[in-house]
Amino acid sequence: SSLFLFFLQFYQQHSSYMFLRLGRSGYQQVLGDCWRVSSALGDLLTSAGAFEVVSPRAPLPGVALVAFRLAAARRGRGFDEHDLSDGLRERGWIVPAYPLPAGTEEGGDGGDDKGVAPLVLRVVCRADLSFGLAATLASDVVRALERLEARAAASKDREQTDVVAARATQAWRSAKNKARAKRRHEAQEAAKEAEELRAKAEAAASKKTASAADLASKAAEKGAEAAEAAASALAEGGMRHGGVC
Repeated sequence: SSLFLFFLQFYQQHSSYMFLRLGRSGYQQVLGDCWRVSSALGDLLTSAGAFEVVSPRAPLPGVALVAFRLAAARRGRGFDEHDLSDGLRERGWIVPAYPLPAGTEEGGDGGDDKGVAPLVLRVVCRADLSFGLAATLASDVVRALERLEARAAASKDREQTDVVAARATQAWRSAKNKARAKRRHEAQEAAKEAEELRAKAEAAASKKTASAADLASKAAEKGAEAAEAAASALAEGGMRHGGVC
């Protein structure tokens, strides 16, 4: 089968040596141990509650491996299986991430709603992978996921802080512009009021000037009348003196 050919290609030199050295029964025992380790590793990852094991759990002819991916509740948080693979590489594990091919039960039509093929992490359980190493690997996978979630949370907090800071800056600028517009309006109103007061003062001064002119004219008229009366009086007095003489 294609799976058997893949198995031979993957383990071509090492598996052939082990088969010749151990014989059929010994080689079958080694493969059985690999399958049991892979089953234990799958159980550990499933019990963590953050991963979904998509590889068959029962021993089948072929490569003893565990293929898993992030659980649905852990997806869409700013990281994916590639990031988890990079985190495991920092701990010395080489766990590659592959997209699921189209036509598989887990891969569906080869993509999700956004057209992105779902990813899986693959762990090949070789003969030198013991139960203790499998437990350490499962622990490192959980720790790598926790670090990614912490980074994503910190990044989200920074984004929220930046949003709050941007909103505060915008509010400050808006308040400053409103205060500037208010001062400009108050200055315009004050200038308008000053102009009205100046116009009233000029009108009052003009009115006072007109009143003074009227008074002067009336005084002049009164003076003219007084002079005329005085002249008349003098004339009458002269006539009287002349008659006496």
